[in-house]
Amino acid sequence: MPHFVPAAAHALGATVYATASASRLADVGSIGAAAVIDYRADDFESVVARLTDRRGADAVIDFVGGDYLPRNLRSLRRGGTLVQVGILSGQHAPSIPLNLLLHNHLRLVGTVMKSRGVDEKRAMVRRFSEGFFPLFESGG
Repeated sequence: MPHFVPAAAHALGATVYATASASRLADVGSIGAAAVIDYRADDFESVVARLTDRRGADAVIDFVGGDYLPRNLRSLRRGGTLVQVGILSGQHAPSIPLNLLLHNHLRLVGTVMKSRGVDEKRAMVRRFSEGFFPLFESGG
């Protein structure tokens, strides 16, 4: 997960649970994650359930996709949102558990920077720089 995601979410007041490899746990924790889960050693679905008293996360931002999609959906609270930002897994056609999506009133949002025009990308970077960098500097 890119490091700005936990920091930006934390700056907005969110409690952030992140996944990382064992070698990056401390780095990700140092930028605002309340808990960092070793995605190779731990079952993040179970850890999120425990951390949220079985309520689930409000939102999941996923850059990997593939086999993570059903697990991410199961990690959401009722009415939660999964934002699929990439498919680093290389699995372009994962199975979507529609019964879970429908029953729990979940939202699945897909987005990617590649398909956006240069002007739109520049505007996004400018908004991020103006809106979030001051929060990082102030520790907010």
